[in-house]
Order: sequence, then structure tokens, then C-alpha cells
Amino acid sequence: MKKSKLKMGLVTSFICGMALTACGVSADDKYVVEFKDYSNSELGLLTDNMYSQQLETSSGLNKYYEKVRDLLVRATFEKVTKDTNGLKVRTPYETLVAQAKNKVEEQKENARKNAKNSDTSYSDELEAIFKSNDCEDEEGLYQHFLLQLEKEQLDSAIMDNDAQLTILRDGNGSDEKGWIKSAKPYHIKHMLVKIENGASDFTRATISEDEATKLSKVVTLLAEGSKFDDLAANNLLNDDSSDKLGDVGIVNNNATTKSLKMVSEFQLGIYTADVKVNGKTGDGIGLDAKINLGSGEVKVEDAIDVVEVPFEAFKKLGEQAKYPEATEDDSIKGINACVYPRNVLWNKYFNNHNVFVITDDAANTAANSPLTGSTKTPGLNDYVEGKKSGFNDHKLCAEDGKVIFGVRSEYGIHFIKIQKSAYDTDLDTYYPVALKVGDTDVTTQPAGSNYIVGLDSAKDTFDTRLSEIKSAIKSYDSNSEFRLYNYLVSYAKTNNILKANDEASEKIFAKIDKHVADLKDSEEHKQSEGLQSVWENYLRLLELQNSKRAASWTESYYYTKYVNGNPVTEYASNPRTALVPETTADKYYELCTKPAGTEKAEALVQFVEGGDYYYGK
Repeated sequence: MKKSKLKMGLVTSFICGMALTACGVSADDKYVVEFKDYSNSELGLLTDNMYSQQLETSSGLNKYYEKVRDLLVRATFEKVTKDTNGLKVRTPYETLVAQAKNKVEEQKENARKNAKNSDTSYSDELEAIFKSNDCEDEEGLYQHFLLQLEKEQLDSAIMDNDAQLTILRDGNGSDEKGWIKSAKPYHIKHMLVKIENGASDFTRATISEDEATKLSKVVTLLAEGSKFDDLAANNLLNDDSSDKLGDVGIVNNNATTKSLKMVSEFQLGIYTADVKVNGKTGDGIGLDAKINLGSGEVKVEDAIDVVEVPFEAFKKLGEQAKYPEATEDDSIKGINACVYPRNVLWNKYFNNHNVFVITDDAANTAANSPLTGSTKTPGLNDYVEGKKSGFNDHKLCAEDGKVIFGVRSEYGIHFIKIQKSAYDTDLDTYYPVALKVGDTDVTTQPAGSNYIVGLDSAKDTFDTRLSEIKSAIKSYDSNSEFRLYNYLVSYAKTNNILKANDEASEKIFAKIDKHVADLKDSEEHKQSEGLQSVWENYLRLLELQNSKRAASWTESYYYTKYVNGNPVTEYASNPRTALVPETTADKYYELCTKPAGTEKAEALVQFVEGGDYYYGK
């Protein structure tokens, strides 16, 4: 029986202790897992008295798994990569051999340099390199590098294979749910109007005239029929992704690190709007999590809501954005900025981390009002599908009929539309893994029918869009190496490369399968906990925000008013609210637009020293 030296280079110090390979192989030794590699050398793991103990520990099982995987790579590489139905690698085996030899020479040269610089011997430095790479000699180092290169090629090959990618995307009908079911991919388009002021002041934040004007202009143009894509392409209106017509790409639900790819208001806003506005239902985005916000457990789906903002608020914001004007008297400009019309409107309607839709109901001017969809304001534009944006069923929609919803984050106001929901039924065709599926060239499909043709822009090629799909599928799968392992086990058994017929070998494969399943369960648990965490943080933000915005108190003070042109000191005790009433902003607007004179002076005193319209901090 030929005992190949290849085996020596694949066995770590852990396995050396178990298998005694560094000390020779006796006739009594028995392989736990046995292969014939493509040079007809025998490869395998050997039993010893620690075998059973190590199979009962997670760390021991993981090392068994790693060694069996490495042996699978070594035993199958040449055959599987040359098989017509096997994995297709980018670099042929012969090139990998040359690369591995070059790596050995590089390490030998490093040993010479280290010996010279450290005044040590070449043999000592080379021995240190062997040890750091878990091998015993130059042949072992070569095998170590060759194995690394082979594994890299196979890892890429299984992800580049259309059939394997399809399984990754769709699942296998049993233990693998697949990317679509697990990652819950959304394709999103959006516009951002940046607001420089921080997002922590929920009631008295201020914005600039330019910010208010831009915010109003974006929505006004949409209400008048401008296409969402056209506005998103305008870098004067869209402060983010204008070069991609507002295309954000594919957003998945990965929350294993207790954070999301996008800011929470943005991504959780997508989920909220899809459920509450579009009526989609499904699992995988944390809606079923139960969170205790201090008054008992509440289900996320029951705690979230969408509010409406009337179009008239955007229109008024634009009309009154400039007040006070640059030419105003300093005494007017010096009044607390919280009563400037643009700031009152900003705080009442827009400085709100809830998801909102824009309605055509001018009569409904209550901040944070629930969706009602009452009487349509005459004269506002109805959308025409495929041609122009406008109002449909009391909600502002893009030209494709998709509802435009908004949310305030630390960056400003995001206007978002869901290009493709994770709960649509045709996601397997929307996210193709090849440009040609059967006899169908997906690039010839109508715009928007799949992700490849989802952008009407020459700046992205079809190959680029396809690459985004593949990257999204690959990057989400934290267990991709297990897929390679399973593929190679099946291939090795089918092609009689693997001999696993005795009780010991079956035991180790069963244990490894259980170990892999436990790791997958652990990842799913981390994902579930992560989603619950991001929802809890977001709901606590909304709870704090709503509490601050609802605050009220009574304020008592002396102030001076004018009676027949004469000053009179008065005492007042008035109720105050954290949000400055819109009527106060209206009075301030009147103050700014009044002609100079006694009436203007009297109104100014009320704002400066107190009275019905005064609103301090």
C-alpha cells in the first residue's frame, strides 16, 4: 500500500497527535476517512485513542470537518475540474502547481533574508516558516500552498456555477432555504434631500432656506407629474445616487451583527411601508418579534405604522421657506428661529422618524395622522402609469404606480419606492443568475421585468447588473464553504473516490453533518436576534420621539402690549406645546410681510417679549 507524503502536508499538529503520521504508520492503523487522489496516492485520517473524545466536542468536530474538507479538495480537484459536469475553475491545475512552487521559493528567499537580518541560520528560519504553516518540510510547504490554491479555485467555482448559484438562490427544497427566502432581497430606488441639522432634536430643529426649498420642489414636481427616475437623475435635487437614477441596488435583511446594511429608518421603513401600505405579509424581516418597550410585550407588526403628510405641507414649506428674508430687520431675524415658518413646518410634518406617505388631502393637516385617504384636493395631478407621477388612491405614486414613501434619517429626508418586494412571486426570474436562461435572453425583456434591465441607463452594463445579483447571493451565504464540502462529498462518493463504508467513517460523516447543521442553526439564531435588536432600537427611538413631541406645559410671564399706541404691561399664563403650532408660524409670516409701521411694531413686541404668539425654548 502506497502511503503518500501528500498526507503529511495536509495533517495539522492536531491530527498529527491523533494519527501518529509524523511517527510513521503501522499495520494496525486504520483510516477513518479514506480516499484515492488523482495521482493514485492514498489519503486519509487515522484513528487513535482520542478519536471518540474529539468527535464529542465542537472544536474537535470542526477540526475533523476542516481536515476532511481539505482531503476532499485534494482527492477530487483534478477530476472534478476536468469533468464535463463538474466545477469549472478559472486557473488550470498545472498553473496552480507552478504558483505553489513559486510560493515555496518566495518563502525560502524570505528565510535567507530573515537569517541575514537577524543573524540566525537559514535552516532555523526555514524551520520557523514550516512551523507557522503547520508542515514539516519543503514538500509539506508545497502541498500546503497547493491545497490553498486548489481550495480558492473550488470556492470560486461553486459560486460561479449557474446550477449551483440557482440552488443558492432558490434553495434545494429540503434543508437549504436559499437566498430569496433567507435574505429577503428588495430592489430599491430613492432620492435624498440632505438636511445638515442633526436628527436628535425632535421638536425645535432648524433647516436652511435652501433645504426647505429643495424638499418642497422635489415633491411639487412629483405631484405635477415629473417622473421619479428623471428627478432622481438630477444631482441638483437628489443628493445621493443620482448617477444611477436613484437606484440603491439589492438590499438584504442580514442583521447577524445587530445592524443593517442601510440606516434603520431607511431599511425598516421599507419593511413597514411594504406591510402597512402595500399589504405584503411574510416572515424573515422581524415583524413577528416581541419587544417590551416598558409597558409589556408588543409584536413589532402591531407597533409600527405609517403616517401621512399632506401635499399642502410641502407646498407651504416652499412658499414660506425664505422668511425671514435676508433683508429683514435684525429685530425680526433675531427672534427665536423655532417660529420661522420653515422650521415650524419642518418639525411638525417632516422631522419625524416614522415612515410617511404623501396624500392629496389638504383638509388633513394633523401631524402624525394615520392613513385615512379622505377627500381628494381638486386640481392635483393623477398619475398615468408609465408616463407621469401623481396621486392614486390618495397617495403620491411614481410613474410605474408604486407608492412613494418617505422617512427622516440622520442624513435628511429619503423618498423611496420599492422597485421589487421580497414578497413578490417572481423573484427567481427577477434575479437571474445568467444573461441567457434557456432560449430567453434576459437583456431583451421589457425594462423593469428583471434586475438586469432594471436601470434605464447606459452607465451600467448588463454584465455589471448580473454581477451585482451574483455578489448579493454569494455574500449573504455565510455557509458557502459547507456547500462546497457537501458538493465534494457527493461527487467523491458518486465517482468512487471516497471510501466511507465502515462504521467509523459513517460516524464521522454523520457527526460532521450534525456539526454543520448546528452552525447553520446558530447563524439563523443570530439573524433572528439581530433583527429583533434593530427593531427594538428603532421602536425605542420612535417612543422617545413621540414622547418629546407630545410634551406640553403652562408658561406664565409678563409682557408688554400696546393700547392705542401706548405700552401696557400684562401678565399671561398660556399653555405651551413642544411642537410650535402652525398658527404661530402663520403669525410670524404675517409679521414678516407686514409693511413697516405701528401694526408691525406691535406684532413684533408680542414675539419678542411674550404674548399669544411667543414661543421660547
